[in-house]
Amino acid sequence: MIITSLGWDLAVRRVCLFFVLAFLLLFTVFSVLNVGLVRGAEFITINADGSVTGTSNIVSGDNATYTFTGNITGYITVERNNIVIDGAGYTLEGAGDQDDTGIFLSGMTNVTVRNTRIVNFEVGVWIFAYSSNNTVTENTFVANDFPLSISVSSYNTVSENVLTDNNNGIWLDTAIGYGNVSSNYNLISGNNITLSFWDAIALANGASNNTIIGNNAVNNQYGITIGNLCNDNIVSGNFVDMTESGWGIRIEYHGYRNIISGNNIRNSGYGFYFFRASYNNISENNVVDSTYGVYFFESPDNKFWHNNFIENTQQVDIDLDSANVWDDGYPSGGNYWSDYSGSDANGDGIGDTPYIIDANNTDNYPLMTALGVPVEKSFNVTVGETDYVITTVSNSTVSDLIFNQTLKQLSLNVTGPSGTTGFCNITVPAELMSGDFTLYLDDAALVEGVDYTESFNGTHYLFSVTYAHSTHVIDLFSTEVVPDFASWLFIPFLISATTLGLALRRRLKQQKPA
Repeated sequence: MIITSLGWDLAVRRVCLFFVLAFLLLFTVFSVLNVGLVRGAEFITINADGSVTGTSNIVSGDNATYTFTGNITGYITVERNNIVIDGAGYTLEGAGDQDDTGIFLSGMTNVTVRNTRIVNFEVGVWIFAYSSNNTVTENTFVANDFPLSISVSSYNTVSENVLTDNNNGIWLDTAIGYGNVSSNYNLISGNNITLSFWDAIALANGASNNTIIGNNAVNNQYGITIGNLCNDNIVSGNFVDMTESGWGIRIEYHGYRNIISGNNIRNSGYGFYFFRASYNNISENNVVDSTYGVYFFESPDNKFWHNNFIENTQQVDIDLDSANVWDDGYPSGGNYWSDYSGSDANGDGIGDTPYIIDANNTDNYPLMTALGVPVEKSFNVTVGETDYVITTVSNSTVSDLIFNQTLKQLSLNVTGPSGTTGFCNITVPAELMSGDFTLYLDDAALVEGVDYTESFNGTHYLFSVTYAHSTHVIDLFSTEVVPDFASWLFIPFLISATTLGLALRRRLKQQKPA
């Protein structure tokens, strides 16, 4: 019995010791992992003197271009002007904490952030406090609360970025403690924004004189919002689709004198949403397949002309006191309404009877045919034995698309009625054309961000070109094109033939009599 009791006691002690050691081991492992995580979240500074502290994964040979050499988990503060931060395709990732920022600029000038994948921050890139002439381009933002924010800063450019699965999209506003100073004269162009829980693009708190052009916002809760006291902004050439429970473009709370033109809005709860906003000009837009084409709440004195309202469940919905202007007089005309049932006896393209919305809203000169409704068209380009599909979406007639492999050139014609604005979106497979691009309209070089925008989604390049309508030739040149299949065959053939010739020559030389 004594031996048995001692044996049992030892066994119990051994089991208890095992669990204690196991617990200590697990505690040590988790402690190490926790220390690793804390150390992994680096606090990085690009200092005013050009040095970098906090990481070895950012290098610079000239104190002007700072390049990632690997993925980084951490936060970057920029204190040096006139530099380029090139992510080189690597990821900058946050720890998911509140109030953390991926790249922070305060009072900075001429800083470019490019080619970086920015993930899991409260704010991905924050341009703050009188920062100007900075550029954020060709980055990818995923799973951020605010992927890109401009606060109290002007004359910055945000272009050709991809934003997907973030809470918000691109945000411009002021900040607490800065009074009436907001974010003005910024350019937002050529960005692709999808799966935002809130707005794809939003201006708030007096952000004025900004240009939002050529962006694609698809499958977001809301499209583009021009918020309180945001005046004199230009919103043009944007494509907004699948905001089924939200709006395509909203102007609210005393947003005045904004120019909204050439946008394409589809499948929205509200194509345009006006909430206490007046004196805005809305022209040459297409609102298609939405629940309401336009909604008003206390928003008088806006002017609509040369817009197409097509197959919306209700073209216009007015809640309170919103008497607006719906035409540009005769012979310019008003808008096209797909449910207009009037006639055109004299054939001038304008209906003989007004399109009556309510007692205070009438289109006196409704158009009989839609102006420049965008049409999607596909063209096949064959190189060797491979077919490549080039797609255009345009309110012009697109024709005569030609690909010249030798000149690395794609050409097409666009035609439309004089006196109107044309646009053409050209989608080109990267397997066909890639590298650096230049565009020409009738042999005149176009300026990116002014005459056209360029974006890349990983497989295709998208070019959005705008112009005054007539007949034009658009030429697209690239530095790289797909090689001809026959040339690939010729190279090994040439190598084989050369090798065979050398071997034959050696053999003949060996057989030559002395």
